[in-house]
Amino acid sequence: MKKTVNEFLTARTPAEIKKKLAYYQNTFRKLEKAGADFDVLYSFKETIDMLKEDLRCAYADQEAEED
Repeated sequence: MKKTVNEFLTARTPAEIKKKLAYYQNTFRKLEKAGADFDVLYSFKETIDMLKEDLRCAYADQEAEED
């Protein structure tokens, strides 16, 4: 079943966040190669940085639940 955009944007498990992070990183690279505007690239870079932090927190939460 396909996920809605909202479900995609609110991923919470490490696997979901990794999938979203990969999507944004691949899109960033494509935009960079295509010569996209700086503001667009910067926005994607900020989102990628936030996703990396979300992933770090998700792993920490997962470890806390296992303990």
